Amino acid sequence: MDKTDLVLATDGSAYQNWQCEVFQYSMQRAGQRGRYVEIINTSADKLTYPTHNRIKAMKRYLETSGAESIWMMDPDMIFVGRLEMFPREGMAIGEPIRKHWWAEITAHEGTVRKRFSRAPSRELSFTQVPWIITRDDLSRIIERWDELIYEVYHDEMTVSLPGWNRWVTTSWCYWLVLAEFGIAQRVLPLAHFACEDDLRLPVIHYPHKMRAGFYKRNYKPWESITIPDSHRPICERVTLETINEYARTRGSSGQ
Repeated sequence: MDKTDLVLATDGSAYQNWQCEVFQYSMQRAGQRGRYVEIINTSADKLTYPTHNRIKAMKRYLETSGAESIWMMDPDMIFVGRLEMFPREGMAIGEPIRKHWWAEITAHEGTVRKRFSRAPSRELSFTQVPWIITRDDLSRIIERWDELIYEVYHDEMTVSLPGWNRWVTTSWCYWLVLAEFGIAQRVLPLAHFACEDDLRLPVIHYPHKMRAGFYKRNYKPWESITIPDSHRPICERVTLETINEYARTRGSSGQ
């Protein structure tokens, strides 16, 4: 399966644009196969819930996509190696949830299943992005995923649960819809977080503030980031070096 799209959902802001540029640069540098795709949540889509816009943008993308395999990723990710991982019909792939989120997930499970699941007896696989799925399977679930996100977000009892947020809503609805449609998930390590001192996996995710003081929300492209000598963890160092490297490349091209 070589018709692969790596899909990033973005609102088109300067804040997300620089992340998308670094993502694409790292993808090319690593020799990652697949087509880079941005789907834009336009102002015409802005309802009461931003993540609902993301799924509507995905629906528009699917209308014309010729991909066989779709990798749903986040702009705040970089490639440090090639990822060779392909789904098959009825079997998606996802990154395992980190241990520090397990308590909240298990605490919510009974409530969420009871209120929203159409397949309460089916086992759920708890994953996070990267989410890898066939185009046909994503096309099968997208309408229900869209519907369920809206339903959950407007359920006051659910959104008032401790720790509930946009990420939780999107993920829970994805897990529930996969189960409803009988699509299993292979839970496989695909990415490190920047706080990890390990480079065995080909993707780094940097959503949080780093020990070096860098935080993506405060970054002004394309300023040079100061990296302490011999800085650890290694994933954090490599992420900052990649941003600096791309910034120099961009500057030298006169962009």
